[in-house]
Amino acid sequence: MTAVRSVAAGVVHAARTARLHDPGRVALRRAARAAIAMPLLLTLSLEKWHSPQTATFAAFGTFSMLVFADFGGPPGARAAAYVALAGGGALLIAAGTLLSGATWLAAAGMAAVGFVVVFAGVLGGYVAAGGFAALLAFVLAVISPATLADLPARVLGWVAAGAVSVIAALVLWPAHQRQTLRRLAAAAGTAIADLIAAPSGSGAHLTTVRERRARAAAAATSLERFYAAAPYRPAGPTTRDQAFAYLVRELRWVQQSADELAAAPAPPDTSSADDQRLAAAAAAALRDAAATLVDPRRPVDLTPLEQARRGHMTALRASLGATLHGRNVARSGESRLYDASRVRIVAFAALSAAANAALTAGAPLVSGDADGSPLVPHDRPVRRLATELLSHLRIASVWSQAGIRAAIALAAAVVIARVGNFEHGFWVVLAALSVLKSRAVDTRHTAWQALAGTVAGFAVASALSAVVGGPRPASWIALPICVFLAAYTPTAVHFVIGQSMFTVLVVLLLNLTQPQGWRTGLVRLEDIVVGIGTAVIVGALFWPRGARGQLRASLRSLFETGAAYVAASARSVLGRGSDDAVAAAQTACLAANLRADDAFATFLNERGPKQLPISTWSDLLVGGGQLRVVGEALAGLRHERPPLPALSDVTREMSEVVGDLEQAIVAAGHSIAPDARRPPSAPPPNASTRDPMELVVEAGRATPAGASDAGMRDILQVAWVAVWIVYLHRTLDRLKQALAQVRMVHGD
Repeated sequence: MTAVRSVAAGVVHAARTARLHDPGRVALRRAARAAIAMPLLLTLSLEKWHSPQTATFAAFGTFSMLVFADFGGPPGARAAAYVALAGGGALLIAAGTLLSGATWLAAAGMAAVGFVVVFAGVLGGYVAAGGFAALLAFVLAVISPATLADLPARVLGWVAAGAVSVIAALVLWPAHQRQTLRRLAAAAGTAIADLIAAPSGSGAHLTTVRERRARAAAAATSLERFYAAAPYRPAGPTTRDQAFAYLVRELRWVQQSADELAAAPAPPDTSSADDQRLAAAAAAALRDAAATLVDPRRPVDLTPLEQARRGHMTALRASLGATLHGRNVARSGESRLYDASRVRIVAFAALSAAANAALTAGAPLVSGDADGSPLVPHDRPVRRLATELLSHLRIASVWSQAGIRAAIALAAAVVIARVGNFEHGFWVVLAALSVLKSRAVDTRHTAWQALAGTVAGFAVASALSAVVGGPRPASWIALPICVFLAAYTPTAVHFVIGQSMFTVLVVLLLNLTQPQGWRTGLVRLEDIVVGIGTAVIVGALFWPRGARGQLRASLRSLFETGAAYVAASARSVLGRGSDDAVAAAQTACLAANLRADDAFATFLNERGPKQLPISTWSDLLVGGGQLRVVGEALAGLRHERPPLPALSDVTREMSEVVGDLEQAIVAAGHSIAPDARRPPSAPPPNASTRDPMELVVEAGRATPAGASDAGMRDILQVAWVAVWIVYLHRTLDRLKQALAQVRMVHGD
């Protein structure tokens, strides 16, 4: 009785909360394409080729490729993706057909294919977009015993579906999701450039600054939201995809740094025309990058910004040198260094963002100097691919857990369907795949919705069968309408409504290929109940906390490895660390960053209520990612010769300050996800409490007056370590609210 009430409540809730939500009309285009393509190909399969097997694979192949995959991007790349999916699906169909003769072979093959396909989603892009459709091809082939004689008909249906899908996707209302993302990135870059170039002063100028701060923050937020909400984000092993993933983060970094600069501008006595020239060059670089994202034919020339950075450094060295060598060290000198460093951070981030914008657009990149080491993904695609995969080949990875969970659930569904002699065992496996989520609570939530939708769909299908009856012309007329509703309603209206429409489509489709009347709906209902039960059990047994628990653990790992990378790089700059330690810390930090990104993406796709706003988790992810950025920036400051012996005491104490910062970052990570097995170490009793900027002043006093070039270089090396320490402490302060919110909802 409770189950009946839950199902009824689900249907009523879906009806009450159903509303159209289709930004960009993506779902409308998808559904319209499928409604045109599938009936045409099904007609050809049944009326021309007279093959129910061909018709089945053609129908579901067309629906899965146009609705579940729906590749975006340039026409050539989209066509290649559909061809690859058609070819890969044909191979999976051949393998599934060969393994379908024995239950144990079918289950073992399902487990292996399920793990590989789900785990391959870590590559993002087209691989993730086509994963469900490829898995569907194998499920269709392996669940029903067949012989080699059936293989040509099956492959013909799938390949024909691929050919029709290519034509439909390229000709009928093609989507341009990546172009939308680039336009949003261009708008964010322009708004941030306006903020950097905002005038300082009072009155009308203050109003202008407030408006530009709000506009830049809104533009960066819009980009992040659209990027996070995209079904398949452009993140994969290609240079352009990686560059855009970096660009989204870097634009937020520039916006936050520019916002802090605008909120607390330098006072007149420490402001400098050199700072203003550097800020103007950074704004110009961002505007050029924004224009390139819209028009890839425009090159991005980083030379003016690089020259401005060198000129700024020369002027800063001269002004500080006069102060320090004259032994007239005052607080104004420290303030001057602090104000200059804030502008240099903005310029550093803008330089990297502009370079990644050029790589994203495939535009020419003009650079006269590698100074500053822009954070451009310069590794070869094969190396990035290997790094991506290896970083997730561990039990703690969200993708490994998802692959194992899917393998167990799908293999169990195959065994149950085959041993139980279910008439349409395919629906048992598909139901398990559809409702299995990363969190047990979400799996149960989706299960009730799927069951409610199926019951409602069965009622509609029964009524439709009674009205339409046996005449095939009436069924053919209803088919495109049902295809459209099944494709459109799950995302644009409500999951329950979509599930009911998909049930109606299944009943109608099977009645066209294997007429059974209303009984088809009853079989569908029985099968999906079994599949749902399988998914619920597996979801409860294997990592039931889901992506939220994994996200917390991966964020803790990101903070830990990021702290180690910052500390190793800083000590190397101070002449108190090794390059090997920096390289090892860099590898660990990059792997942790990739795992955190994927855990966040999986968390976004989970159904059910979120206990905390998405922005809270996003702030922590961006903050953790800044540790890698700072580590990269410090690693670029290393030099061969160790600092002057006179600075030995200063570098030793600065190294202790770095250790204190490292422990503070690790403690912040453990507040996100405490680990009783590896608690953060307590601060040593003799920990340094010195202000890092005071150590810079002390370095000036300790430097011999005659060692102008070498001495000033070493002082600035110490100064930049101090600057980044201060910056990361400000970052931790900015994250206090998000950390407190996570601690409040600690339990899973």
